[in-house]
This record gives sequence, C-alpha cells and structure tokens, in this order.
Amino acid sequence: MNLKFLSTFFKRKENIEEVSVISSLAPKVLMNEEDLKKVEPYLDKLKNTLNAKSINNIALTGGYGSGKSTILKTFQYWNKNDYNFLNISLAAFNQTKTKENFKELFDLKIKNGKSEKEAEKEIVNEFKETIINNEELERQLEISILQQIVYKVKPSNLPESRFKRIVNIPNWKLWGLIPLSFTIWIISVILLFKYNFLDYVNPKTWTFRVKDFELSPTMIFLFSFMGIGYFSKLVVSLFSNSKINKVNLKGEIEIGDNSNKSILNEHYDEILYYFEKNPFNVVVIEDLDRFENTNIFTKLRELNILLNNADTLKNKEEYKKFGIKFLYAVGDDLFDDKKERVKFFEYIIPVIPFINSTNAEEQLKTLIKDSDLEENVFSKEFISDITTFIDDIDMRLLINIFHEFVIYRKVLNPNILKGSEEELFAMITYKNIEPEDFNKLNNKEGKLYNLINNKKSYITVLVKEKNDKIAKKTVEIEDIEEENISNIKELRQIYINQILTKLPNNAIYFSEIKINDLKEEDKFDELISEGKISYRYQHPHYSNSQNNVLNFDFDEIENEVNPNFTFEDRKYFIESKHNDRIETLQKEIEKLKKEKNEIENWDLTQIFREVDINQYLSEFSNNGLLRNLVLEGYINENYNDYISLFHEVSLTVDDKKFEKSVKASFNESFEYKLTHSETIADKLELKWFSRDSILNFDLLDFLGEEYDKYSQKYNAFIQLLSNEKQRSIEFIDGYIERKKVLNRFIEKITIKWGGFWDYVFNKSTYDVNKKYYIFEIIILNLNLEKLIEIQSGKLIKKTIEENIKYLYNYDKNYSPIWFESQIEKLLPLLNIKILRLEQPNENSKYLFELIYKKGHYKITNENILLLLNEFSEEFDNLSFETTNYSAIQNSKCEPLIKYINEEIDNYIENVYLKLENNVIEDEESLKLLLNNDKLDSKLKLKIIEKVETKISDLSSINDIEVKKYLLIENKVVPKWDNVISYYKESENKIDDSLVKYLNFENVNSTLSKNKLVRENKDFEISLMLCNELTDVNYDKFLNSCYFGWNKLNFEDVDFNKVVFLTNKVLNTTKDNYDILRENFKNNHIKLLEKNFTEILVKFEDFEADGNDILLILKSEKINIVNKFDFITKIDETIIGSNKEIAKIIGEIILQKSKTIDLTIDIKKIILNSLVSIESKVKFVTLYNESLGTSELIELVKNISWSYGELFKKQHKPTFKANNYNIVLLGILKSKGLIKNFDIDKKDKTLIRAVANY
Repeated sequence: MNLKFLSTFFKRKENIEEVSVISSLAPKVLMNEEDLKKVEPYLDKLKNTLNAKSINNIALTGGYGSGKSTILKTFQYWNKNDYNFLNISLAAFNQTKTKENFKELFDLKIKNGKSEKEAEKEIVNEFKETIINNEELERQLEISILQQIVYKVKPSNLPESRFKRIVNIPNWKLWGLIPLSFTIWIISVILLFKYNFLDYVNPKTWTFRVKDFELSPTMIFLFSFMGIGYFSKLVVSLFSNSKINKVNLKGEIEIGDNSNKSILNEHYDEILYYFEKNPFNVVVIEDLDRFENTNIFTKLRELNILLNNADTLKNKEEYKKFGIKFLYAVGDDLFDDKKERVKFFEYIIPVIPFINSTNAEEQLKTLIKDSDLEENVFSKEFISDITTFIDDIDMRLLINIFHEFVIYRKVLNPNILKGSEEELFAMITYKNIEPEDFNKLNNKEGKLYNLINNKKSYITVLVKEKNDKIAKKTVEIEDIEEENISNIKELRQIYINQILTKLPNNAIYFSEIKINDLKEEDKFDELISEGKISYRYQHPHYSNSQNNVLNFDFDEIENEVNPNFTFEDRKYFIESKHNDRIETLQKEIEKLKKEKNEIENWDLTQIFREVDINQYLSEFSNNGLLRNLVLEGYINENYNDYISLFHEVSLTVDDKKFEKSVKASFNESFEYKLTHSETIADKLELKWFSRDSILNFDLLDFLGEEYDKYSQKYNAFIQLLSNEKQRSIEFIDGYIERKKVLNRFIEKITIKWGGFWDYVFNKSTYDVNKKYYIFEIIILNLNLEKLIEIQSGKLIKKTIEENIKYLYNYDKNYSPIWFESQIEKLLPLLNIKILRLEQPNENSKYLFELIYKKGHYKITNENILLLLNEFSEEFDNLSFETTNYSAIQNSKCEPLIKYINEEIDNYIENVYLKLENNVIEDEESLKLLLNNDKLDSKLKLKIIEKVETKISDLSSINDIEVKKYLLIENKVVPKWDNVISYYKESENKIDDSLVKYLNFENVNSTLSKNKLVRENKDFEISLMLCNELTDVNYDKFLNSCYFGWNKLNFEDVDFNKVVFLTNKVLNTTKDNYDILRENFKNNHIKLLEKNFTEILVKFEDFEADGNDILLILKSEKINIVNKFDFITKIDETIIGSNKEIAKIIGEIILQKSKTIDLTIDIKKIILNSLVSIESKVKFVTLYNESLGTSELIELVKNISWSYGELFKKQHKPTFKANNYNIVLLGILKSKGLIKNFDIDKKDKTLIRAVANY
C-alpha cells in the first residue's frame, strides 16, 4: 500500500479541519459555553414561546448582522430532538430591486429640480430591467416559499403530491432493475397470451390441490398484471392532479392557467398534504424582510391559521402538543407603523446586535488573535478608526474583510508589507464597502481613483493661498520702505500741524497744553479720542483774549495728510523700521516659499489636512469611513503597492521593503542597510524625498557622492532635514556622529535649514570641539552674505559674541588664512561685539588685534581693563577706578579712545556708571562728556548724579538741559555769573531748576553775601518776583539787590515775601502803596512807616480810609510828633465816624499836650471815646481856653454823671482829691460856673464842690 499517499490524504484532511476552524461567513452554531451564556436569554425565550399554544407567529427582530440567524441555528442544534424544523430562507432574491430601493436616488432627483413624476419615470427607464412591481414580487416570493417547502423533503415523502420533480434513479436501478423488470413484464405478457396462460384464470379450472398448482403460469400471470397495474397508476396520477406545465431542471415551479392567483392560496391543499406527510412543527423563515413587502406576512399568517385549524393536522401526534409555529427572523425596521408590527406577530423577541461600531474593535482584536497574527499588526488607533467609521458593520462583513486581508498579506509577502498592513486593510475594507469602485482602480477609473489622482488640483489651490500671502507681505515690505518718516513723534507732528491749519488766523496760543506735549503718545491719543483742541484768540472788540474750542474729524485729517494710509498704518510702518519688521517679513516670505515647495511634494494626508475633504466625498456611500482613511493616510497614492505583486529583480527584498516603507511612511532605522542605493535613488520619485521615512544614512551618502547627478534629490533630502522635527534632529545628530566627510552636508543643511545654526550652537548636546568644527566648516564653505541671509544674523552674532573661542579654535593646517579672512569680513557684516575678550594665544593674536582695532567687542569694565593692560604703557589702575574717563583719555590707546567716543552711550552705561568709586572725574573730562553731542541726555543726567565734581563756569556747558540738571543736582559752583548766565539762556526766567539750585543752603548762603550789579536789573526783578524760593532764602537774596524800587509789579508775590520786599527794597511811593493796599492787607502801612515824615508832606496823594488811618495811628514805628502832625490832616468826618480813631487822637493830643482845631462835636466825640476819667478831665482842661462857657459846661457834663452834678443847683458832688480834678474845678470856679470846692471834711481823699444856687 502507498503509505505516502495515505499520509498525504490524512494530512489534507487535517488541513481541511484547520480551515474549517476559520470563521465562516455563514451563521454559526454556538458551542462555546461563554458564547452560549450570551444568547441563553434568547434561547430560553424561544423555547417558552414555541411551547405556548396561543402563540403561533413569533418574530425574532434585530438589525442586519445582529446575530438572528446564529441564534436560530444554535437553537435548532440544541433543540433538534424537541422540534421538527423547516427552514425557509429568501436570500436568493437579494439582487432584485423595487421602486422603494431607489429612495435616495429619487430624493436626489427631486433636489435637482425634477418633479415626482419625472423622477419616477427616469428611475424606471434607468433600471427597467431590474425593477419589478409589488404584485410580481409577492408572487415570486410565494413561489420561492413553496419551492423551498416542496424541495425540503424527498419525493417519496410526498407520493401523492401534484408537484412532480426530477427523480434521481440510481444506476443499479436504471440499468438493472428497471430494464430487467420491463423485460420480465414483456416476456410475461407474451407468454401469457402465447401459451394461453389466461386459461388458468378460469375459475372452472381451479382445484385447490397442491399437486394441481403450477408455479410458472402463476408467476407469469402475476408479473403481467402487476405491470398493467403500475401503468394504470401512472395514468390516473397524471390526469387526476392539478395542471403543472413542467418542473424545470433548475427546480423552479412554473404554474399554468392560474398564474394570476396567489400561489399559497391556490396550492393550500398541497401545503396541507405536505404537513400531513411531513411533521414539521416549527417553520423558520429568514430574510423575508429584505424585500420590504408586508403583504406576504399577511398571507403567511393566514396560512398558519389554516394549518393550525385543519382537522387533518390537529389529530396528528406531532401537532397535538403546540400546533405549527411560524418563526420569523426580520429586521427592526420592517414596519413603520407600530400597530402593524404587533398585528402580524403574537410575540416579538428583540435581538441586541452582536456587533456594532462600539464593540467591533474587540471583535477585530479577537480575529487577529485567533489568526495567529502579531497582536501589534495594527495600531490601537487604526483598529478604533476602521471599526468606528464602517456604517452598518456586522460580523459577516468584518470576518470577510479580515479573511481577504490575511490572503492578500500572505500573497504579497508579509516581509515586504511590514509597516503597511494598515494601508492594506484599509484598501480591503474599501473593497468590501465599494466593490464596484474598487474594481475600477485597476483600470484607472472610478471615484476613489479620481479623488486620489486629482491631487494636482488640490495642490494648486494651496499654492495659490501661499502665493497670495507672499504677495501681501511683499506689498507690506514696499509700504514700510516707502514710508519716509522715521520718527513717530515727527509723524504725530505732521498730523498735529494739519489739525492746526483748521484754527482761525487770530488764534494766539493753546490754553491747556503745549504743542510739543501733544507729540507725546498719551497726549496725542487723548487729542484724537476727544476730537477737539482748546485755544485762545484775540477778539477785535475786546482787549483780553477769548477761549474757544476747535472740533475736528481725525478721519478727515488722515485723508488730507495721506489718502492711502491711516495714521495707525504709518505708525506701524515706522515701528516696523525700528523693530526689524522687514527682516521678519522677508523670513516669513522665505518660510512661505519653503512651505510652497513642500506642498508640491505633499501626500494626500497632508493635503487634506489643509483642504476640506468633505466637498469631494459626496459621491461615496460611506464618506465618513473614506474621510478617515484618507485623512489618516491609510488610503493614499501608493494603493497599487497593496493590490499588486512584487517580483525581485533589480532590488533585493530588503531594498523593496525600504521602498515600500518610504511610500507607506513607515520609518526604518537610519542605519538600515541598502544593497542597491542607486536603484532606490532612481526608483523613488522626488516627492518621496520629503517624507520622514526616506531618512537613511546609506542613501544620503550615495546621493552626496553622486551629487552632480542627484542634486535635486539630495537637496530635497536636506530640505526634509530642515523641518525641525524630532526625527530629523535625531538623523542629523546620528549622521554627524558618524564622523565621515561632512563638508557638503554641513554646507547644504546650513543653506536649507534656517534654524540649523540655532540648533547646533544653542540646542544641541554636541561637545564644544564638535561645535568648533562645524563652525569652521560653515565659515570656510559658505558665502557670508548668503549665510547671514539664510541663518539668523542675530543668532550668528550672538554665538560669536558669547564665545570668542569660536574665533580662536580653528585648524591651523586647513586654510587658516581663508578662515581669518572670512572672519574679518563677518565681524563688520554683523557688527559683532565680543561680550568677553580673552587673552590671545600665539595663533589668535591676529584676530585679537583685529577685534581691538576695529572695535568688535562689547564695552565692559573687564574688556577695557584687558585691552589697557595689553596695549597701554601708561595705565594706572587707581585712576581707572576713580576717574575712569580721564584715565582712558590719558592711556594713548587711540583705537580704544576712538571706539569709546564713538560708542559713548554704551561706555557710560556699561562702564562709567557702574564703577562705584568713579566720582571725582576731572572737570575738563566731565565737560567733555557733558558737551558730547553723541552722548544720550539721560546718561548725562546720570553722570551728573554720580560725580562729585562741580562745574565752575556754567556757560562752558552747551546743552541747556544739562545745565538744568547740574543746577538741580547742585553741581555748579555758586556764583552770580553762573546764575545770571543760565537765567539769560532760559529766556530771562527763573525756572524750576534755578529755583531748586538757589534754595540749596550752601548756594544761598554764598550768593547772599555778594551784591548784584546794575546790569543784573532784569534778573533782580525776576528774583524779587519769584515765589518758588523759600521765604528764608528770599529774604537772604534781597540783601544782594542793587536797586531800591519805586515801582514794581509784585501783585502775585506771596504775602510773606512781600513783607520782606516792603522792608528791604520797596521805596515809599504811591504805586507801591496802592499795590500793597489793594493786595496785601496792612503791608501798605509798613511801607509808610519806612519814611512817614516825607509822606506827611504829600499825604493827600495817598488814598487812606478809616482803617488805614487807624493802622497809622496805632503804628509803633511812627513817632508821636509825626502822629500829631498826621492827625491835623485827618478829616473830621473820619474822626466822627470811628470811635477808635477818635480815642487814639484824643490820647495823642493829651500826650502831646497840644490842641488842634476841632469842632465842638468832634471834641465831644473824642471826649466820649476816651476811656479814663483822668484823660477826659485833662482833655477838657487842655481845651479850656478855646471853649465858650456853654461848650465847657457841655464837655464837663460828658466826662461822667458825677461831673454833671456840678451844674445842678445846690448839689454838692464829691471827686477824688487829685491834681487834674483840682485844676478842672479851679477853672470852673474861676469862670463862675461853680460856687466853691474844698477838701471834704469827712473824707480827706475827696474834694467836695458846691454848685451855684
């Protein structure tokens, strides 16, 4: 026996078993305990409902692919002993279309403007071969149901059926039994008649004896008549059944005359007979819902009722228990009306989908695991994406996609496809979703082909966007360059001037703000926002100027100044000039150009990240899935690699794998070895050199070696490395680490990657020697202007400035002269300033001296010290610390002196001001600094603050602002010449700076000791009118005044200062008196007090009221003589109206003991104003001689009540015994106005007077 054959046979059998384990697309019978648990509720519910007598029509509902068929198959398997199942499946009509199948197309035509009739007519014409009406569909369904019922059982099980089928007759019967039987029958008939065997049938010849029985005639007789009986049966059967035209070879029943009737109703007796002969008690009907025809359910329900009510079936043992059940597997969306749903079925069992987009991910993982594929063959993200976006996913579809993937992968070689499995699976998925369109790919047709191959049109749109941006930025550069104003304040002035042109011609000045102040940003913004400006103007009818406001529209002002650009536009242009905006825009333009070039090589994934893909997906049935597959790069331009075979010829498998990895964007290691680098370089188009997956050391080496031939691809490779991605950085690091010849690589990467310099010298972890090496290569191999243009000039400058060793550490054996020459050009190109100079070695002395002589170093204390120690023979460290600028000026280091004077601001800020002890600068050196026009004024102020040196001659300082600050900081020697000089330069004004200076204690103490001269008259006036001086200092400075002033407009001077002014410099003139009297209460009297004797002569020139007279009379500085003379000039009405004046006049008269001419009334007023009795008595006594009797009596009476008693008859009043009373009584007695007076007898201290009788 051939054992090998047997082993092969059994091996094939084993393989067949293995294949059978592969997941089938057909419904499964669940055997696994875990799977059975999941469907156990359905199985239990099915059993319960089938056993219920009242429930005959049962629906198992669920979406397509939800697992209904699997549940039914599993139920039948585990309950095959309890029920007899008859399965009917109508999937054979799946390709048949009805009008209802074209709803989407119908809606689309309506949307495009067609009427309903036109849309329906067009659809019928387009699909007339496939559209059938509902009645025809129902008949075909009924025929199919009847067909499946009949053909379920053997013909022998339906011996009386009128539906005849082709019977398969076995060869032994066809070639043996039938011919033999027919031959025997023919022979029997011939013998029967030939030998008169019919006579044996005559009863007369019958004997019932055994010996009379003849076997042969009997057998011939039996065979003959059995044959006749058999043929009779055939004839009866043929003419007694319903008319059947034929049963064709395909097994389809074709009906005859009653073809327009319901098939099921027409052949109900046949169906009844069928169930009588075949005890099927559960009829399982699947896929009936796919035809979207509910009428068939009505007929099946009627059929079920007829069958269950048929007496011939009720009594059969198989149907007694629960009758005949119809079990339907239908979709949830079969009935739109919920009432119809419950009308057709007595019980509905819903099925939760076994698989959908939420759990398909786990099912796919299970398939991968069961197929022994690597678990990581797909990324988690891909599995999630692919399962999420497949609409109406079901297990059968998922299994089929996976099976096809496994087959394709095996045929296409897993090693070559490594890294591209996701792309292959994506294409297989699309093949299952859009099979017709997938088929067209090979012919370069179809929707997907057009989507992918319209790439150029997408790129054109993106490139146009970049070009538009480039054009916009170019215009912006032109606008900035064309702006001829370089200072924003100057620009503001232009617009302010335009506003001022709107003022009337008689406008004088601005009342609220100075014009210069308007140029400041906050004031200018305020002016614009308010849209108005206040000013004063001279009205022709009034002597004083008037206030007014000008309202303006700034938009109009802008248009008048420049109709093309607003103020903000021009301000932006000016700012752009100062903040390197043009350079930034140029870099942005270069970046856009670079991006534009990159776009040319973009793949679909990159393109559709920028372009809205949705507008191109309307034709696809599952555009969500396709959108995801394209956007994530699973479907791309390389689809042919996943649907065609590779034949190894010019490339090795490894080379081919690399090629596919490049196209699939799968990153191999940089060190991946290539056998045929040239072939790969030739096969890969230029566009692939913009992908990260192209990065390979061997390939770059080859392209560099053959640069003349492959310059475009080498440059594209370098361009890729300039994208600053982490992988590109890692490649550059690795490539440089290989330490091969790097000249071309460094040169090209520097040109292509604008950030290469920044990366190498700021971000990389290269050791310092490697950085020196790269620096040298760049300097030696690149045009410096181009280097600065491509790389950031600021970064190159920063790198060299921060580390001078880049200039020191170069290979002396490799073009040192060229290196030095290049550096000599580079230093001024970038205006490099080394931050920290270092002592040069022998090799670097040339560059060190170059840096020193050309000033390519930052001015710092350390750098200057190093240079002075290196190049100066007369250098003193002490003077460097205390008089720094003088020390440098005296060092004789001309390049240093020249450089510092050119960079004076820098020097002052970074060196001079930072030296703590640098405070005793030589005055001449200090004046050089303060008079240096290049030195910033703010720094001059800081110098003044710092140094202790004082300027002896303020006129030697040029800048008025510097002079101001010198005064403020008290850094001027106190001399009137300095003060007068500054005063004159300040337009004859004592400004705040001068005031502060004059208020210093040392200043006013010194100056007040020196007199001003006649020539200083204007200053003296300003000094006397200066309110800002302290009162103490003001008083001191009045001592220095040269003039005494008859007239001075000091109305606005402070009150306290007026006191000093009055006392020291004001002459007693009417002008001064009037100002004082009007503005400074009581001070005018002080002016009179200074020279009252002279004033008396012309007192009538001085206006004085009662209060003024009172103050004069009270003045302690006016003597009694002048006061007495003064009261003679006082008008009596003033005396009469002011009691206090009268009192003081009375006191002066008494004090002087001299009378003045007064009327009796005034005398009486003065008498009454005097306080003491003594004064009154003496006043009367003094005026005795000038008084008549009646006047005397009246005055005496006014002394007091007691004195009035003297003139009452027989009264004897008493008075104190003193001299003034004795004198008065003596006068009265002498004039006979009283009788007598004498010492009182009772009280010697009193005098008793006796009035006349």
